[in-house]
Amino acid sequence: FQSQKFCTNMKAQGVVVYTVGFDVEDTPDAKSLVSNCATSSAHVYLPETGTALKSAFKAIAQDIAKLRVSK
Repeated sequence: FQSQKFCTNMKAQGVVVYTVGFDVEDTPDAKSLVSNCATSSAHVYLPETGTALKSAFKAIAQDIAKLRVSK
């Protein structure tokens, strides 16, 4: 997959990669792509509802804010 190569290259450059898979198909390939692209399992979000999607982006924003404060 070209997308997997892109994710791997970003992580190799030290980029923290978050993935959000909104209502992702319940197939191994789809969930694997979303999960493997992220920096770690803590950076993967698989919301299935609009409310959960908003919560995922809020959590990511809070995490990014912590990174900015600590550097």
